[in-house]
Amino acid sequence: MEARPGEQGEGEQTKTYYQLCLQLCQEISRTDAMAKVLLEMAKLAEAEGDIHEAIAFANRAETIATREHLNICDRAACLRETLRQKQQLKTNRYSQCSLVYRHN
Repeated sequence: MEARPGEQGEGEQTKTYYQLCLQLCQEISRTDAMAKVLLEMAKLAEAEGDIHEAIAFANRAETIATREHLNICDRAACLRETLRQKQQLKTNRYSQCSLVYRHN
């Protein structure tokens, strides 16, 4: 989908804002926000009919998200499983105590 001639100025202004936002995200080391901005830049490039640029932005977003946030995702999943195991152990201990108490 290509931008209409009347929207050209808005598209350029949006690009400028996205570039400034991306620069700020880099300065403050917010890679999560960088990935989101790059995705928005990809959508804008697609809307303007520049598929190659859109793909390049999407690739950059994916690289950042994979490199920077996969580790957090893995750590969260490991923690969740550890907590579930602890929860299961407590449930099993409670069940065993209940059985012993009922038999006495």
